[in-house]
Amino acid sequence: MEMMKKFLDGKFDPYDFSFDFPECLASLTPKLEKENRALSELLNEDMPEICADYEPEPVVREGQPGLLDISKFKKKLLRFTARSIRSTFRHIVWKCFYIRWCYF
Repeated sequence: MEMMKKFLDGKFDPYDFSFDFPECLASLTPKLEKENRALSELLNEDMPEICADYEPEPVVREGQPGLLDISKFKKKLLRFTARSIRSTFRHIVWKCFYIRWCYF
């Protein structure tokens, strides 16, 4: 998520991000699965496809409505980030409820 924040803050090249993030996600998935399965599933379901749809060259995007320019790429990532935050929050709330229910 730190890499995503850097990209959205303009501190990570979009083209590099579109390749590096899915690769990093693949290597971190086993650990993330243990920590937050819902977030892991959400990231693995959507992010590789979002990253694959980014295309910086306007000529390549012509006639390809599914390809994203930098503006659409950032908007899609912001929407995804909002969804992932909600998912993580639900996970934390559920975990707290479960702990309280089990121990009190």
